[in-house]
Amino acid sequence: MDATVRRIGITVLYEPEDEGSHEVDIVLVHGLFGHPKNTWTYDLPRGWLGGRSSNTPYTTDMNDESEERAHKKPRTSHKETSREVFWPQDLLPQTFPQARILAWGYDVQVEELLSSSSQASIFHHAETLLSDLVARRNSVSDKEKPIIFIAHSLGGIVVKDALSLSNNEKTFISEILPATTGVVFMGTPHHGSKIASLGKIAFELSKVFLQKPNLKILRGIEVNSEVLERISRSFSQVLAAGQLKVHSFREELDTKGVRIVEDFSSTIGYLNETRGSLHANHRDMAKFSSAADVKFQRVVSVLRRWIQEGNKLQSTADTAPNLSPATPSLPNSLVLEQRYHECLESLNSAEARNRVQAVEVAYVETYNWLFDRKLGLCDWLEGRTPNSIFWIQGKPGSGKSTVMKHLMNHHKTRELLGTYHGSPWLVAGYFFHDRGTLIQKSVKGFLGEILYQILRQRKELFPSMYTVFSRLYEICDALDPVKGTNRRASINDWSIGSLQEALISVGSKANYDVNVCLFVDALDEHDGNHRELLSTLSRLSQLPENPFFRLRLCLAGRPENIFKDAFHTCPGFPIHQYTTGDIRLYAHGRIQREVSSSFTSAGENGLQDLIEDIIEKAHGVFLWVRLVVDELIEGLCEGDSIDEIKDLLSTIPAELEDLYERAIRRISRTSSSASKNQKYEAYVMFKIAVCAKHPLPLMHFLAVASFSTTGKHTDLQGLPMDQMKRRLNGRSAGLLDTTGFEREVQFIHQTVKDFMTNGSGFTVACECLGDKSHDNGHLLILRYILSRFENAWEPSYRHMYWASANFGHSAYIVEMQQGIEVNGLLENAILRLPNPQQLAFFDYILLVTSKRWIHNNRKLRLFVFYTVHNLDMSRAHLLKENQSDIVEDICSCLLDCASSAKDPRELLVSYLRSDDFELFDELVRYAISRRNIGLSDRETALREWDQVRVWKHRRSAGRLHRTLGWV
Repeated sequence: MDATVRRIGITVLYEPEDEGSHEVDIVLVHGLFGHPKNTWTYDLPRGWLGGRSSNTPYTTDMNDESEERAHKKPRTSHKETSREVFWPQDLLPQTFPQARILAWGYDVQVEELLSSSSQASIFHHAETLLSDLVARRNSVSDKEKPIIFIAHSLGGIVVKDALSLSNNEKTFISEILPATTGVVFMGTPHHGSKIASLGKIAFELSKVFLQKPNLKILRGIEVNSEVLERISRSFSQVLAAGQLKVHSFREELDTKGVRIVEDFSSTIGYLNETRGSLHANHRDMAKFSSAADVKFQRVVSVLRRWIQEGNKLQSTADTAPNLSPATPSLPNSLVLEQRYHECLESLNSAEARNRVQAVEVAYVETYNWLFDRKLGLCDWLEGRTPNSIFWIQGKPGSGKSTVMKHLMNHHKTRELLGTYHGSPWLVAGYFFHDRGTLIQKSVKGFLGEILYQILRQRKELFPSMYTVFSRLYEICDALDPVKGTNRRASINDWSIGSLQEALISVGSKANYDVNVCLFVDALDEHDGNHRELLSTLSRLSQLPENPFFRLRLCLAGRPENIFKDAFHTCPGFPIHQYTTGDIRLYAHGRIQREVSSSFTSAGENGLQDLIEDIIEKAHGVFLWVRLVVDELIEGLCEGDSIDEIKDLLSTIPAELEDLYERAIRRISRTSSSASKNQKYEAYVMFKIAVCAKHPLPLMHFLAVASFSTTGKHTDLQGLPMDQMKRRLNGRSAGLLDTTGFEREVQFIHQTVKDFMTNGSGFTVACECLGDKSHDNGHLLILRYILSRFENAWEPSYRHMYWASANFGHSAYIVEMQQGIEVNGLLENAILRLPNPQQLAFFDYILLVTSKRWIHNNRKLRLFVFYTVHNLDMSRAHLLKENQSDIVEDICSCLLDCASSAKDPRELLVSYLRSDDFELFDELVRYAISRRNIGLSDRETALREWDQVRVWKHRRSAGRLHRTLGWV
C-alpha cells in the first residue's frame, strides 16, 4: 500500500494482507478538474473527530511524481486530517476486505491556472491508464483478478476509451478488457455536457498567463462532439459482446444553478445498463461522509452484486463445468436491442392511450385538496401506508377521470413518491373506456399498455422479460403461413397469461431499484368479468415482495359492490364528497369568463346565490354541473336576467338520466327548421354510436346518419370541420362529441351510453319518429358500407380501417341476434360489383385477401369470411346452394396453403374456427370420396389426410393435394 496519493499514475490505497484473499481490483478514475484523492474526499463539519482505518494519514502529491514521500512531513495537520473521509481508503476496505483498491490520476487540471497542463488528449489518457494497469497487474495471479472501474465525470469517458482500445489492440493492453467485470459511471457526460463551453472560458483566461491549456479535453465533452461520437461507437462494440456490466448514476442537484450533466447525457442507453441517482451535485456525488451515507450504500450495493455474481459464476465453473445454464442466455447486445424494439412495436397501441389524452385537464385552481394531509393520499404516495393500493370511488360523472389525469401529471405526485424512495419513479396509466375499442376496455389492453409504458421508459428492464417475448417471437415465426417471410408480433399475439408473466418477471427479477406508480381509471368500464380484472390487479399489487421493486397502484371507479368488497381495506376516499369548492370555482369562473356583460353588485350577489343553488343540486356530480352551466351561459348570453336564469335552473332535473331525457325532448321542440328527418337523424346517430364496435370518424359518422335518413349519399367533404361539429352537436342535443386525432364520435360520457342502452333513451328518441322504421344500428352500418362500394367508393386506409373494424362485428350481430341472413345482403351486393370493387371489398373490408391459395374464387372467399366471423346461417346457405362447386375448392385451396406452412393444422384452424375443424375434416373426406380415382389412391389420400389432421405433417398435405389432382 502506498503512503502517498500520486497526482499522476496509480496509487494503491488498500490491498489485502493475505495474497490468497485478494479477489478483485477496484480502480477509481477521477474527472475533469479532479484529483485522485480530493475527488473522493468528504470534508466533515468542524469539530468531528474521527479516525482512519489506517495508521498512516494520506498526503497529497500536487506537483511532484516522486514515489517516496512517506518520510516527508504531511502537509495536512492532524486536525484537518481527522475532518476528512477519503472513502476509498476509509470505508471501502471495511466493506470489501477482499478487494485491492487503486486510484489513478491524470493531468486535466485547469483550476490552478499557473500550473501548465499536459497536452495529452482523451485517447492518450486512455492509453496511459491501460499501460499503468498492466504494469501494476504484472503477476500471474494479478492478471486473473477481475477489475471494476468507478469513474467520475470525464473519468468515465477515459475508461470507455480505454476499454475500447483494449478491445481493438493486439498488444499487451488487450488483457484489460477481458478482466473487466463492470464500470460504475458517476455523472459521466456520455452524450456531451453543456457546461463544457463554460470550461473554455477558464482555458481562454489561462492564455493570459502564457500557458498551454488542453482544449482537446474540453472539445471532447461538448454536446455532439466528434470525439464523443468516436468513443461511443467504439464502446458500443465492447457492449455488443454482452459481457460488460454497466451502472450509471446521475446527479440530482444543480451546481451553482447549473446541472453539469443533464439526465439525457448521464446514461449510455445500453439495453443491459442499470441506472440510479445520487442526491448531490456533480462534485459532491463522489464524496461520502460515512458507511451510513445513502450515496455510499447505493454504490456499494452495485459493487456487492457484481462481486457476488462473479463469485457464483466462478463457483459454477469450478464445480460443474459441463452443465448448461438453467435458463436461456441473452443474445448479444445488438440482437437484444432489435428484440427490444420489436417487443415495443408489438405492444404499442395509440388507441390504448386515446382515453387518457381525451380526458379534459382540471379547471384552474381545482383539486388542490387532493394533497391535503388529512385525506391520506400524501401518506400513501410517501410509502407511509403499507397497502400498495389506493381506491378513489365516486358517483357517475363526479370527475374521477379528471382527478386521475391530474394526479398522473402533477409535479407534487412525483415529489411525494420521491420521499418514499429517492430513485426515479416511473409513472404510467391506463383508463378503461367502454365507448372505445376492445384494446381500450379489456384486461389484455390494460396489461399490454402498462408493459409498453414501463419498457419504453425503462429500456434496461427488457432483459428480465426477454424469455417471455422470445417464446412469442418463435410462435409467430412458426405460424407464418408463407415460406421465407417473417411476421412481426402484434398485441393480438400476446395472451393475458404471457403479459402477466412479463410484468411479474420485470418486478420479481429486478436486482436494482425499480419504482412504479400506476394510475388505473374506470374499472367499472372494463368489458369482461370484473373478477378477472380484480385477480390481475391483485397479482400486480403483490409484486413488491421483491425489495428492489416498489409499486403504488392508484385505482378509480364507481362504487359498485364488487369493487367495494375488494378494496374495503384499502386507503381512499369518495371524490364527490370533496368537490364543492371545485364546483364553485368552475361555475363562477366560466360564467364570468364567457358572459361578456359585467354584473352589477346586485347581479353579482344574485350570481353567487345561483352558484350555491347549482352546488346544492349537483350532489358532487361535475358532469351535471358542466351541462347545466352550458345551458345557463346560453341564456345569459341571450340577455336573460339572473332571476330568469334561476327560474330556468329550477326546471332542470337534478338526476343525470332525467337531464339527458330533457335534452332529447328539446330536439323535438326546436324551431320549425328541425324537420322530422332531423329528428330521425338524431335517433340514427344514437343507434350508430351505441352499435359501432370501433368509433366512426366524424365525417363518416355524419355520412352514415345522413344516408340512413334520406337514402342518399351526401357529400360532406366540402363542409368545414367546425360546421360538421355544429351539426353533430345540434342533432344530438350535445350528447355526442368528438375525441382524439381522428375526431371519432362517442357519447360525451359513459352515463349517456348507459342511458341509451339500459335506460329510457331510445324510448324517448322514438317518440317523434312516426312511421319511420326503427332499424338496428348494425344493419344501418352494413347497408351504408355496401352502398358505398356499389357507388365505386375508393376509400383511404383510414376509411377502410373503421369500415373493416365494424363490418364483421355488425354482420355477426345482425345474423345471430336479429336472424337476418347476411349472405342475402352480401352475395347480391358483392357479385354485382365490378371486378376492382369486388377485390377491394374482399381485401380491405372482409379482410379475406387474394393470396395464391384462394385466388379469385369469390364464393370461397365468402365462405372463409362466414367461417371466421361465425356466420353459421350464411355459411350453411352457401354450402347448400353451391356444394358441388365449392367443397373441392375449399379443400384444394386450404390444403395447398397448408402444404407450405410450418404447422398446417394451426394454419387451417386460423382460417376456420378451432371448433370447426371437424367440419373441415368431413369436407375433406367428402371431397376424397367424390374424386374419380382408384380405391388404393383413395385409401392413400385418407392416410395422408390423417397425417395432416393428427400429426400436422405439411408434406402429407402436399402429397394429398397432388394425389387428388388439385394442382
